[in-house]
Amino acid sequence: MLDRIRNCICHPKWIGNYFKDKIRYIVAVTFLFLGVYVAVLALRIYTTEPFSEGSVKELTSAVIRGKESDVRYDDTTHRLTGSYCVYEGDDFQLIFLPEQDVRATLGIQILFLETEVRVYYAGMKAQSYRYDQTVVSSFSLADIQKNQSEDIYQFKILLGGVLDSTHLFFQTMVFLERLGMELGYFVILLICMFVFTYFLNPSIEGKIRIKLVFYDAMIFFFVELLSVLFAMSWLQYVALILPIVYANITFRHIVRVVVKQ
Repeated sequence: MLDRIRNCICHPKWIGNYFKDKIRYIVAVTFLFLGVYVAVLALRIYTTEPFSEGSVKELTSAVIRGKESDVRYDDTTHRLTGSYCVYEGDDFQLIFLPEQDVRATLGIQILFLETEVRVYYAGMKAQSYRYDQTVVSSFSLADIQKNQSEDIYQFKILLGGVLDSTHLFFQTMVFLERLGMELGYFVILLICMFVFTYFLNPSIEGKIRIKLVFYDAMIFFFVELLSVLFAMSWLQYVALILPIVYANITFRHIVRVVVKQ
């Protein structure tokens, strides 16, 4: 097993030696590479905050630049009062006191209702956050738009609490989206490699071709693992190219062996 792992990473020309391997070896090696990658990806994502300090600033800036509003928060009643208004950014909406159901969008929607804030992502409810859970003092959007520092500060505290409450949801969404994308790329890569190696060496039987292609494709997960560990996003492009290179080396080596025999 260790020889297979080493050759999948470092010596693709020797992968042809495993053409007689049983399916259980292929499955074991695949799950090993995939399992290590998934574990490291999960560790990285679940230990990284999905929102930066700049997120609160961006949301607040949308209100400051937006149209005038009479929305006000009262810290004695823990209620929001005023008229319906919306502030939008590239991938978010801040919706205050909606009068009817809000149409879902692909981005983040933060609904400021009378007694609580609800956060939605692509139509899915991420979290609700009641005003009585916070220690925010009274503020008004009108004063925020006049650049009153105290109101801006209180609004930022509220936004920070709301975003903090959604961390687990958005971390999970990022993890699932990233994993789904990588698995999709992996499947497409396998198909491309199978077709590519057929034209490279059509004499190899289908079962053997599939086994060797799977082994060659393991470098995809290894390079993706490195991209997560070292935060080098450009390695994702390498991960898409290297399996094709490995397959070329493996199947050309098989051709040379056949010719010598």
